Amino acid sequence: MFTVEDYEDSFEFRLFNEDYLKFRHFLVPNSFIHCKIKIKEGWIDKKTGKPTDPRINFMAMQQLQDLMASSAKN
Repeated sequence: MFTVEDYEDSFEFRLFNEDYLKFRHFLVPNSFIHCKIKIKEGWIDKKTGKPTDPRINFMAMQQLQDLMASSAKN
C-alpha cells in the first residue's frame, strides 16, 4: 500500500503482482512522481446488483523531474 498526497488531500492505493514489480522502484517516501492511470468501472456486486467503486489501473509512473524531458517534443 502506498499513499499519494498533495496539499489538500491524500489517497491510498495498492499494487499487486506484476504491477507492484513494475512500479516498486518509484514508491520511495517523499518522492515526486507522475502517474498515468486508467479508470475502469467497478465490479458488479452479486448481492445487490450495483457497481462497486471505480478501479484505477496504473499504466505508467516516472519521476516528476524526468517528465519534461520525456514529454517535450522537438
